[in-house]
Amino acid sequence: MQEAENHIAFYATLTAHTTLGPKQTIEFDHIITNIGRRYNGVSGIFTVPITGIYQFSTTMFQYTSSQHEIHTQLMKNNISVGQNFGNSNRASATQAVIVSAHRGDIVYVRHHEIIGSTQVIFGQGYSSFSGFLISLIYDLLETKHGVIVIFVYLVFLVVSLNPAQVRCTRYNIMS
Repeated sequence: MQEAENHIAFYATLTAHTTLGPKQTIEFDHIITNIGRRYNGVSGIFTVPITGIYQFSTTMFQYTSSQHEIHTQLMKNNISVGQNFGNSNRASATQAVIVSAHRGDIVYVRHHEIIGSTQVIFGQGYSSFSGFLISLIYDLLETKHGVIVIFVYLVFLVVSLNPAQVRCTRYNIMS
């Protein structure tokens, strides 16, 4: 694996004030940082490029609503991993989560489903979504190097069980 592949980070803000309907994904369209190019500002979705431990955070600034509240959820593969709530006029709320994620998982922020409620979040950079890779989790089945490790382990296992019957054959497993 190339060293540069281990550097994953993004930070995006919301440009325009946005009225949110139930379960609406928030599209943070002003991308400030996108190392690894895995955040999509059109869809609002971050696609995990490599299995690891990630930190995600979101800040919401409530513009105005009759309820003077803002409710959002941080989602991973359509499952809530965090909720955010602010409850005063012009409320601001921030949350941060640390989760394990596998290559291909998706992470996004959505408006929490509230019956009969629309809420408005402030744009102009006051509302944001960010994330970064903290640490890799090596999945041995994801890489060619994992195949080598498994192969060496199996050879060791066979040798340790019955060394008198083991025959060595050379295989080029990297091709």
